[in-house]
Amino acid sequence: MERYEQYIGKTLNGKYTIKELLGAGGMAYVFKATVEGSDKVVSVKILNEESSKDEKSVRRFLNESKAVAMLSHPNIVKIYDVVFEKDINYLVMEYVEGITMKDYIDFKKTVEWGEAVYYVSQILRALGHAHQMGIIHRDVKPQNIMITREGVVKVMDFGIAKMLKSESITMTDMALGTVDYISPEQASGKEIGFYSDIYSVGVMLYEMTTGKLPFVAENSMAVAMMQIQDEPQPPTQINSAIPRGLEQIILKAMNKEPDERFSSCATMEKALGIIASDPATVFTVHRKSPEKKKENEKSKKRASFLAIISGVTAAFFIVLIVFAVMFLKQCSASFTDTGKEIVIPSLLGQMHSEKLVEKFKADGYDIKISTKEIEHDPEKPVGEIIKQTPSSGTRKKYNASALQTITVTLNPPAKVFVLDDYTNANAQEVTTILRRNDIVWNLKSEDHDTVIKGYVIKTDPAPGTVLNKGDSITLYVSNGAPVEETTVPNVLGKTYEDAVRELQKKRISIGTVSYEESDAPEGTVVSQSLAEGEKVYKYISEIELIVSMGRVVIPLPIQPEEDTSSDAPEGENTEDAGEAELPSDTNTDIGTDGEDATINTTEENTPEGTAQETVPDGNAGEISDEGSSSSDTEEADDPSEDPENENANENQNTDENPTEV
Repeated sequence: MERYEQYIGKTLNGKYTIKELLGAGGMAYVFKATVEGSDKVVSVKILNEESSKDEKSVRRFLNESKAVAMLSHPNIVKIYDVVFEKDINYLVMEYVEGITMKDYIDFKKTVEWGEAVYYVSQILRALGHAHQMGIIHRDVKPQNIMITREGVVKVMDFGIAKMLKSESITMTDMALGTVDYISPEQASGKEIGFYSDIYSVGVMLYEMTTGKLPFVAENSMAVAMMQIQDEPQPPTQINSAIPRGLEQIILKAMNKEPDERFSSCATMEKALGIIASDPATVFTVHRKSPEKKKENEKSKKRASFLAIISGVTAAFFIVLIVFAVMFLKQCSASFTDTGKEIVIPSLLGQMHSEKLVEKFKADGYDIKISTKEIEHDPEKPVGEIIKQTPSSGTRKKYNASALQTITVTLNPPAKVFVLDDYTNANAQEVTTILRRNDIVWNLKSEDHDTVIKGYVIKTDPAPGTVLNKGDSITLYVSNGAPVEETTVPNVLGKTYEDAVRELQKKRISIGTVSYEESDAPEGTVVSQSLAEGEKVYKYISEIELIVSMGRVVIPLPIQPEEDTSSDAPEGENTEDAGEAELPSDTNTDIGTDGEDATINTTEENTPEGTAQETVPDGNAGEISDEGSSSSDTEEADDPSEDPENENANENQNTDENPTEV
């Protein structure tokens, strides 16, 4: 009897009758159940026996109940009851009838972009609510998203969610997500934030619209390194049906730098809404650069006299404010320093950030980070200042012309280890790898029909999980599978097809097949790697074959007679035939300038033969990263001024209408 079967038909706490198994993971079983005295259907998530004895698993289970209990949103699975008893731990949750996003992607292969935007917008609303409550999901992936029959999205599995105000949940307490969807900061063990969930949503949207993951490699560690270092292939190169504006949204969400991603889920959802209503929208970023000023030179010349006066007045007030700030700073310095000495302040316990550096710089201190390598302190968050030189309270001579340097030591990230897929691997070799990477393991033996004795059946957690030094995993090792011997037949001289049939009868796997020139008839086997009569294991042993390709005869080339009548007609260009210069497109730039990115949008060129709508000049809207709107109109350069572009007037809309996001 399977272990989960003991719960079927059982009534928990006199209230919840278990009906059937919905799913099973490495940590828990999920059942469909009914509430006694009513026809209400619920899901019951029961921690399995092994996990109930593991303190870390119980803490993760409790963390999920705490996290979801704080949330109330139509796109997040609700928790109705939490029971932690001596013999059983379980959650009673909302029953969702549908399929996971992962199963839906596998079925559809590629999700139509409009449908993908519809689902992802719901996911962003759910995560936005969690973020407002101070909760980061940290494991956003299609496997944790349910889609109901009505098309409603439900985000679930907050088991490794991080509550920002909780000191008991640190980065070393649990695995941090699945490698295919984790952010660069998660993969490298750095401090995470709401922006980490946004990255994962970007990866998921990439996969939905292209049918492929952005980063694929031979093992999980290689994928993690790609998340940190590599740029994804532009989605439109895989699926040309994806609007360019949607591609830009995906790539912005997946930016390696957290500050360059969308500042919130609401901002990303708003950008998706723009694409949904106008797929021709293309985003660009405002840059404070000489080129940008040059582009706006014509419109500036037409500015009204009143606008010029307003600008001069504004500049005057800015200078006045700067002068006032400098004056107050001088006054502040005269009050804070004690004559010729200053007292070094304490930075211990504070989180290092640009804001902190700027704050102390304004007070006359230059904060430098020590490059000395130290061990990660699991009791403190990554990035916390744990040491400073000079120490607080030290008196230093005041120098008005130079900043006082304070060198700080930050708590570094823990070294991470990405769990590989060790299925069918030798358990001894796997434990050697784990020991080398300071990962603790538990061995559990199970009977198995196909996995050889001493080889790994599965791991808990699953492959792709990011672990920290000292984390533990469970290796399920086979007690042994029935292994039978067979005798290698002689297939030399047989046709390749006959040889394969005979080897398959003997249950010997076909390995590498190569071809070489030989006097033997074409298509016959001339060499086999296992000798006739040799004893080998069924299904496990492989045999390599070499097949004859006969003798290859290469005919001598016949020199053609010289043809003097093949001159090209006068005026015909015979060079570079079939090649055309593609026009450049300046609207695809979605660069950043280090600030909260603002994105311009312009409509793409309408395909030839279709109607094109022209928006009146001056009616375009702006949507800032914070959601405020204003009006902005730019005059497009006339493409007809370029003598090399003969079709400029046909291929470019001369009335651009920018929208900023």
